[in-house]
Amino acid sequence: MIKSFHKQAKRYELIGEWEKAKEIIQEGINSKIASEEKAKLKVILSNILLRQAVFDKAKELLESAEEVAKAVNDKKLLGDIYYNYGELAYINCFLREIGDYQQALEIHKKALVIREEINDQKGITHSLSRIGVMHERLGDIETGLKFHRKALKIVKEINYSLGGERPLIHLGADEERQGNFQKALEYYQEAMKVKDDFVDEEGQAFRLMNIGGVLYKINKDKDEHLDYLQKGLAIAKKLDHKIAISFINYRLGMFYSEIGEKEKALEIFQAIIEFSKPIGFIIPEKIAEAQIEKIKQKDP
Repeated sequence: MIKSFHKQAKRYELIGEWEKAKEIIQEGINSKIASEEKAKLKVILSNILLRQAVFDKAKELLESAEEVAKAVNDKKLLGDIYYNYGELAYINCFLREIGDYQQALEIHKKALVIREEINDQKGITHSLSRIGVMHERLGDIETGLKFHRKALKIVKEINYSLGGERPLIHLGADEERQGNFQKALEYYQEAMKVKDDFVDEEGQAFRLMNIGGVLYKINKDKDEHLDYLQKGLAIAKKLDHKIAISFINYRLGMFYSEIGEKEKALEIFQAIIEFSKPIGFIIPEKIAEAQIEKIKQKDP
């Protein structure tokens, strides 16, 4: 039964049944299983809550789990906890104007050191790729790409496709920035094949967004692009994944603005503002306000 709670919760997290995962986690936390096992469940729940913008509760869960992990000297659990602390720091910086990327980078490095110490190969791939993102955000694209490639190398060695999702997306994004759309498409298509023991529903929302964007640059098919965005948004809404909802709505707003459907663009950007205010997504709110102003200036 001890393993069952964790295995079931992780399965439901990956297949996108987040509310079901929460139910199982709560059942486990309320049960008589060991405190270490409860801590592992709390880490899964914190990951879900971070994406649903329930930041204070997520932090509280991590602090509780960290206390247990240190008491029993569970390095695997500590690596997972510090990774999620790093995610919180990254989200705070990227969306909420709290802290900075260097701070998030240092926390993710801390998780990586622990994971390397215990040879947690799967965890290492996730840490490397997130550290790659931090370097990109700090303006060092080449260093970021090196970390993504390093993560991808391990992914292939251990046959862990889930760990390759982010590296593939970011390598594809770099090709897209350079105008190499066909090469970017190849990376995105490879990322679309990502699966572990279960389907990664959270990642699917972002994969659809990215592949739809590059296909539009290649084919100029408006309906195809819109279809990809709407499918990704539907997944994000099902999960109540507020970060993905914000990202994809921004892409939708920019798409409608680009094709001259200004009223739809204005409607979406205004919705982003209203969506962002109560959860403290300051940066998406500012970006949406700037886009509204830009559209109004072009069409007073």
